[in-house]
Amino acid sequence: MKFPDFNLKINRKAYFERKVTIVGKNNSTSRFSGGKILFLLVILFVLYTKYPHTFRSAAHFVTDSVNSQYQSNEKIHWQKLGPGIEIADVKTKSDLSHLTISVFMVRIDPNKFVVRIHRDRDLTTAAEAAQATGAILAINGSFFDPQGRPLGLIIQQGRLIQSMPKRGMKSSGVFFMRGNRPYIVHRSQFQNSDVDEAIQSIPRLISGYSPIPGLKDDQKIKRRSGIAIDNRNSIIFAVTDSHLSGLTLQDFQNFLLRPELKIKSALNLDGGRSSQLYLNYGNFERSITGLAAVPLFINIFPR
Repeated sequence: MKFPDFNLKINRKAYFERKVTIVGKNNSTSRFSGGKILFLLVILFVLYTKYPHTFRSAAHFVTDSVNSQYQSNEKIHWQKLGPGIEIADVKTKSDLSHLTISVFMVRIDPNKFVVRIHRDRDLTTAAEAAQATGAILAINGSFFDPQGRPLGLIIQQGRLIQSMPKRGMKSSGVFFMRGNRPYIVHRSQFQNSDVDEAIQSIPRLISGYSPIPGLKDDQKIKRRSGIAIDNRNSIIFAVTDSHLSGLTLQDFQNFLLRPELKIKSALNLDGGRSSQLYLNYGNFERSITGLAAVPLFINIFPR
């Protein structure tokens, strides 16, 4: 990690005055009394104790921004957690904000893990949804209305829970499981035969290894969640890990198009305040908290 070049000088006079002088490259100086520094440390400790994830997110945001010129093209290194499950933390840069943000990914083999769509009667979090069902992973699903009702098609364990709307969501796609095989198709191509699990969301990002043309990107920087399928038919879950910044929809699409991921199809999930993921497998635990509870999740269980 590369930090700005500061020299810390504590001279005899500053020592007796209990003041620290920080000298920058241009010889500009700033002086801080010991009492002020102690007060600042206490405030930081209280914030960390009360809001640990937000505090860490802020720290990562600052350090990532400082190092953005070095990390924006970071290679993807997958870490194996067990048979059929890998994780990766990757830095990527927004073309709009020019800031670097971390994207956390989980790649699973559907021959080793079961996919289940989970709809909760009450709004809840990814961690609560996983812990309540025994899932090793939970990620927020599709969009929902102000009353907390999910939008779009939902199929759970072969049962049609909610039909596909006849109007709206024209650019939407459907992620579904047929046996151990995952699919992402345009809503017009979906056929409900022998489908075990399905969820509809908007928009599709990738099809046939190519970007979906005409993506309506409002150029808003938001937290993002998505689901993708690679050339081996593995399922990849991707979530931005920051409460302070995010990616445009175009940024997110470009990230998933990275050649080394070999993604053949991808679907955007609900983002912004809803974006969240919880993973607890073996000795590894990761919680990317959202800023809102949601009604629908994609859960993963070992076979």
